Amino acid sequence: TVNGQSNPADLSTEQLQQCTSLQGLQALAAGSTAANVSSNATAAAAQLWIWGFPLLTMSQAAQSATKPGGVNTLLNVPTLVTPQNQAAFNIVAPNCDTLYTTSWLDLTAGPQMLGAPNTNGRYYVMELLDFYTNVFGNPGAPTTGTAASKWVVLPPAYKRSALPRALWNLRMYRSNTTGVWLLGRTYVANQSDLAAAREVQQQYSLSPAMPPPGNATGNSTALTHLQRAVTAANALLQQAVWQLGSVSNSTPAFAAIMGLAKAFPPSLGTAGPLALAPSLGLSRARGFNQTRLSVRQQAVLQAGSKLGQACITSYASSGDIGVSQASGWSYTTKAGTYGSDYILRAAVALVGVGANEPNITVYGANRRDADMQALNGNQTYSVAFASVPPAEYFSSLTLYSAQTNMLMSNAYSNRSVLNFNATPGLQWNKDGSIDVYLSSKPPGPAGSKQLANWLPAGENEQYWAALRLYGPSYEVVNGSYPLPPIVRVQP
Repeated sequence: TVNGQSNPADLSTEQLQQCTSLQGLQALAAGSTAANVSSNATAAAAQLWIWGFPLLTMSQAAQSATKPGGVNTLLNVPTLVTPQNQAAFNIVAPNCDTLYTTSWLDLTAGPQMLGAPNTNGRYYVMELLDFYTNVFGNPGAPTTGTAASKWVVLPPAYKRSALPRALWNLRMYRSNTTGVWLLGRTYVANQSDLAAAREVQQQYSLSPAMPPPGNATGNSTALTHLQRAVTAANALLQQAVWQLGSVSNSTPAFAAIMGLAKAFPPSLGTAGPLALAPSLGLSRARGFNQTRLSVRQQAVLQAGSKLGQACITSYASSGDIGVSQASGWSYTTKAGTYGSDYILRAAVALVGVGANEPNITVYGANRRDADMQALNGNQTYSVAFASVPPAEYFSSLTLYSAQTNMLMSNAYSNRSVLNFNATPGLQWNKDGSIDVYLSSKPPGPAGSKQLANWLPAGENEQYWAALRLYGPSYEVVNGSYPLPPIVRVQP
């Protein structure tokens, strides 16, 4: 979810614009770099950090794939995300509307075939991302319908004619990298719908599109190309003391970027900043082994990562991500396909890695009330929606901690999401509008509209609100649909 970042860096609008080019970064570095560190070199390291940051977030997300048998296998998670179980999902700002189905595909051995049953109109989508977080396919309800279907996921440069002729009529999705994240979502209206959603989920399938070579050993304990790369990268990130958005020692983190860039070469036209690596003492050819660095070179990398991360964090909070409304709501209309927009790609990876394309899902975010004050669990707010937010499938509201970008626990209620289309017991106004209430404590007595329409926040905690629209209307995508402000309710 873009723009949910809680700690915006102190960069002005002009400085944010400078973050988008090497020349601009040089100007920023000139005013912030220590005297013994080259500002031009710092700027180069900052641009390389911005470029490579999504690779690091993907590697961390793929940690679960490093176990034997952890690739090219569907993992159906049969429970909805809650504050109590969310750590196991390894997803930033997870949704509470769908069951997750996930897999890490290693296409070095050839294409994979993905299948889904007839879901009888139930919404689902199988988002496909390359290792640079570009979305290259969304088989499922929004694009291919809900009838039983099969699709083929192709590695780079793979010739369709190499497939068995029987598969030629299937829809093909070609990845730019051999490493692919499949992130599936199956709609759950409410708890009473959970069993039916699970039944659909259990019928998804994934298998090699081609039979294994005749000399294949079938030894599932041997690590694949993706597993080796992710294992090496995550070991380096542990040395770097990686936390999403910061590192204590950037040298191992840059080594991870080089190794991942070697393991998963970028597509033509999106590798520009890699040309800066040699000037920093780095080499993609050496992969994860970047040990020939002087003390001064390491100081440059540390300064560059700090500047680059300040740009990413600030851009996620205040950058030109698409739509920004006076009510405080903003959302990206550019997610999913980034080209050479490296700062946007990094910002999305920071606050919502795996974000889908806007024609599939729009992720609105708001972290301030109508008085431009940060949302706080100690206050009570109301949000007056004129109608169900316009989406072909459904729309929902969720709250996340400003510190962690994760769900918050509440002592009074276990409700983590308000689904405008399906949450039981909502009280609508006669004109079709609805007033939603946000607070850490019950905003009204039993039977009241305030309690019925309450979305709980964490006590004594700053947070932000996420509005998801699945199959958003044209007016939402182009920004002309007005979203309501979050208004503090006076005690």
